[in-house]
Amino acid sequence: MRIERLDLLAFGPFTDLSLSLEAPGLHIVFGPNEAGKSTALHALDQLFYGIDWRSPYDFVHAKPDLRLGAAVRGDDGGVVEFVRLKRRGNSLVDADGRPLDESTLLRLLNGVDRATFRSTFALDLEELQRGGQELLEGRGELGEALLSAQSSHDLGALRRALEERRDALFLRQGQKPLINQAIKRYSELTRVVRDAQVLPANYQSTRAAAAAAEKREEELRQRLDGRRAELVRLQRLRQVLPSLAERARKLERLRELEAEGPLAPAGFAERLPDVERRLRAAGEALRTVADDIAAKQEELDGLTVDERLLDAAAETERLSQSRERIEADERRLATLDREAAQLRRQARDALREVRPEASLDEPAAFTVDRAARDRVSTLAEDYADLRTRLDDARDEVARRRHHHEAEQRRLEELPDPEDGAAVAAALDAVPAALLDELDSAADAVHEAAAARERVVAEAGWDSADVAALAAAHAPSREQVTAHRDRQRDNAREQERAARECARLRAELAEERLRMEELTRDETVPTEDALEQARRSRDALWRRVRDGGTDGETLAAYERAVDRADGLADRALAGAQRIVERQRTRQRIAELENLLEHAEAGAAALREVADDLAARWRELWPDPVLPAPDLDAAETVLDRLADLRHHHQEHTAAARRLSDRRDRAAAHAERLGRVLREAGLEVPTVSPADSGEGRIGPLLRELREIAAAELARRDRAARDRESQRRSVAEAERSLTAARAKFDSVNEAMLAWKERWRPVAASLDLSDDRLPREVLGDLDQLSRVASLAAEAELRTAEAEELRCGITVFHDAVRAVLDACGVAVPDTAGERHRELEALRKRAEETDERERRRRTLTGDLDRLQGQRRERHAQRDSAETELARMCEETGVASVAELRAAIARSTAAAKLREDVELLSTTIAKAWDGGVAAAEDEAAEVDQDALPSRLQRLEEEIAALEDERTRALRELQEARAALERIDGSSQAALAAQEREEVLAQLSEAAEEHTRLVLAHAILVRCMEEHRQANQDPILGRAQNLFGTLTGGRFRELRAETSEDGATVLLARRDSGELLGMDLLSEGTRDQLYLALRLASLERYAAEGRSMPFVLDDVFMTFDEERTAAGLRVLDDLADRFQPVVFTHHAHLADLARDVLPEDRVHVHRLRRFTPGARTAADGPSPAAVSARSADPPERRCRECGSSFVHRGRGRPPARCPECR
Repeated sequence: MRIERLDLLAFGPFTDLSLSLEAPGLHIVFGPNEAGKSTALHALDQLFYGIDWRSPYDFVHAKPDLRLGAAVRGDDGGVVEFVRLKRRGNSLVDADGRPLDESTLLRLLNGVDRATFRSTFALDLEELQRGGQELLEGRGELGEALLSAQSSHDLGALRRALEERRDALFLRQGQKPLINQAIKRYSELTRVVRDAQVLPANYQSTRAAAAAAEKREEELRQRLDGRRAELVRLQRLRQVLPSLAERARKLERLRELEAEGPLAPAGFAERLPDVERRLRAAGEALRTVADDIAAKQEELDGLTVDERLLDAAAETERLSQSRERIEADERRLATLDREAAQLRRQARDALREVRPEASLDEPAAFTVDRAARDRVSTLAEDYADLRTRLDDARDEVARRRHHHEAEQRRLEELPDPEDGAAVAAALDAVPAALLDELDSAADAVHEAAAARERVVAEAGWDSADVAALAAAHAPSREQVTAHRDRQRDNAREQERAARECARLRAELAEERLRMEELTRDETVPTEDALEQARRSRDALWRRVRDGGTDGETLAAYERAVDRADGLADRALAGAQRIVERQRTRQRIAELENLLEHAEAGAAALREVADDLAARWRELWPDPVLPAPDLDAAETVLDRLADLRHHHQEHTAAARRLSDRRDRAAAHAERLGRVLREAGLEVPTVSPADSGEGRIGPLLRELREIAAAELARRDRAARDRESQRRSVAEAERSLTAARAKFDSVNEAMLAWKERWRPVAASLDLSDDRLPREVLGDLDQLSRVASLAAEAELRTAEAEELRCGITVFHDAVRAVLDACGVAVPDTAGERHRELEALRKRAEETDERERRRRTLTGDLDRLQGQRRERHAQRDSAETELARMCEETGVASVAELRAAIARSTAAAKLREDVELLSTTIAKAWDGGVAAAEDEAAEVDQDALPSRLQRLEEEIAALEDERTRALRELQEARAALERIDGSSQAALAAQEREEVLAQLSEAAEEHTRLVLAHAILVRCMEEHRQANQDPILGRAQNLFGTLTGGRFRELRAETSEDGATVLLARRDSGELLGMDLLSEGTRDQLYLALRLASLERYAAEGRSMPFVLDDVFMTFDEERTAAGLRVLDDLADRFQPVVFTHHAHLADLARDVLPEDRVHVHRLRRFTPGARTAADGPSPAAVSARSADPPERRCRECGSSFVHRGRGRPPARCPECR
């Protein structure tokens, strides 16, 4: 069963909210605190099994208006839409509002009742952690772990509680348990009764009555046992009926399949798709091969080849490869001819510029001696360097002279610095740390005052009373503690005295009521009435004895004797009542005396309390510090101690501050006087500056002025000394510049002496500059270079011209051999050669293609033969399969295979259901079917209800019979003449009644314990292998592969326990696993158990509420993947108020497998009904505490309790 849509129409904070849950995969319902997440989770239970009559979810909608709806898909694929209303009858209606039979929903629930749904198909964080704790407390006992994982019941705690209560009732060798003590007391009382009892005449009738009562009680007990056994049998039958119905339906479907036609042999379901695939592949391959053969043959027929072009292809290719080179050579030849002519023209023009009369045909006219040119070049460089150095030296002399004159003027302009020794002495006399100490003292005063004011404000005292509070008298902590102990002792004594007085008053009232009842009992005479009757009888007897024999006196005497005897008989018969009356009277007197003493003691304790209160006030004598509440006294003492501490600190800091201010004032006055004597205008120091706290800034200002003045004077002295050094340096620089100028000038004169002979050797005037002569020589060298370059171009051109001629002769021969007319020009011959090369390439390509097509045709013919053989083989195998199955066509074969697959699945389901039924019903499936056939299933619920009512009535009747039996036995025991026997017999019956109840309870506990242990063991044996194997895989996934095996081992006490093996091979018990790992193991066992429900056809939605709170991110992701893997077997729905869980699910699961439903935060508003505000609204108006934000998850919450507000919301706590 799956929920496709959940409609929260009017429930809790929701109005017309619909959640679509039909998509496959994992559904996450996310909402912040107060969004109604828990309400939505609880709505599933109310939807399936009815809205509670006293539902707490009426704080928005009135109770009659509550309604839930859903669209549910059953296992047969049918969808049922219904609405659940809040009413006593016909609470289930369809989508149109028409009443819907509850049996429709019961069939969808597959026999899962409310208790099973809550305990098995719902899991929250508390239950998950409790399950992990049960694994620890049960020390891994396997049967308990498997059965607990199937539901939320704490079976370990239940077993321990049964054992503790059983042992508290009876121990075989014990004496303290209740039954042991009762048996001992019963034996003692029986001995007392036997010793004091005297059998009367009516003993036999009383004994017969007791025997009859005992027989009736035995008959009722047997009838009750029979009804209880019948109830258990029918309840077990109701549980197994869905499985029987499912098994019958599957068997009927199996017979229908067998009747529809033959079933295919095993393995045909896998063989048929393979054979058909081979057949289709062979047919497609044949068609493809045929198409390829036709296409290639057509292409081969259209190919033609020119043999002349094939013969000339190699030469054509060779010439084509050389063509680009030849074309480049032709372009290069033209360039060389042009460049040679240009170079000769440039050489002639350059020669005319230097020697107009010379010619290029005379090389001697422009040949330059290399050595002569180098000498000219060297002298030219020397001249340029000397000229530059000489100009620089002359400029340097002028610049140094101007600089020296300027420095001398600046020195003369500087003032003479004054002596600052007095100012420096006054400034040095001020301690460096004085201002810091002054600031620190002022800060200390402010801090102490602020701390003192803070303590006063927190305590609620008047700040004007600080000094009085600091000096106020207060008790010591020992006095407070001693007084508190005395007051608490007095309070406890008063409370004890009040309880004692109340108890005595209640007991006295009960005894007085009992006395009234005993006194109103007219069947038992009072002692006064019996004494008066005896006195009347004795008086008449004396009259008779004294001679009063008249008839009236005798008659009166006989009546008095009869009356006294009657009263005596009645008193004898009611001896027990008389004894009780006397005992009650004595008890009343005793209680009155005790009550009087108790009330006097209580009054004395109240006086002591008043005296303690007065003494407490005396401990706080000062009016500024009144006596606080005793519970707040230590807080007041703490604050008073803080106040005194801060007050002392403030006083000491004020003294330090006054001392520092006085010292600062003295230094400021002296420094100001010295500065004024130095001619500076500075502020004066007045006495008010010291008192008002302005001395610190004033002293700091004076120190800054003095420091600035000293710095100014020191700077002036340094400036004058520095300027003197600058004048001396400028004078030295001027002398050096003049010496450098003289040295360079002498070098220039020496150069002129070397230049004269060189100019004469070149037939030049010595007044020409070396650079001009060097230019002429370079021009002649350029003429020689241009002439040589022109000769090189001419030689290269002749070589290229020969190669071009050979190439064109070869081209003419190839063109002529291929029948192409030879063009006259070189360009046309190049174009014809390129066209011939392309034709040759096309011809060669057609030849290669012809050979390729011929080979392809041969290969395709072979493939066609192979595909024919494959198709024939597949057709033969398909025919053989049809023959083995007994069908005539492939379609019938497919149908037979489908029937065979469905039949195998049905047989598997029937076997599983049979196993489940055999485990649940003694006698197996046949016995369960026989029993189910004899029962009207529609009338079974009413029959169970009648049985429960009959059992309740029989239990009441048996209780009355037991009471009658006890009374009969008590009457039998009381038939004697002794009040001691009556009292002992009554007490013995009371002990017997207690013993009977305790023995019956002990028997139930023993049976319940044995049944629980047996059920756990049977469940373990039946489910250990399938559930443990599946849980092992789930546990490994949930822990990220850190645990690889779950093993069942036998412990020392013989129990089968569960152990977990790490990936390292270490085998661990439950006590060695971490808390989170035990939680994940419990989750794995629960999920494995749910898969068993799904296999039995009883799948239900599985609801999880914030179970991943204790998982880290890696294991949370693993848990989400596990739930997604199981989502196809049952429907997991996760409720959470943590947004990161939804984000993580989107990251680790495919987009179409995770579906997040968001709930908005609920804002309280008006109720929809007119019956007044809801309790939540009234509470919200009466108290509106501020919202707080959770430190862990960030959500808002409201703290409405006492004490300090918590830092985390209730969910995170």
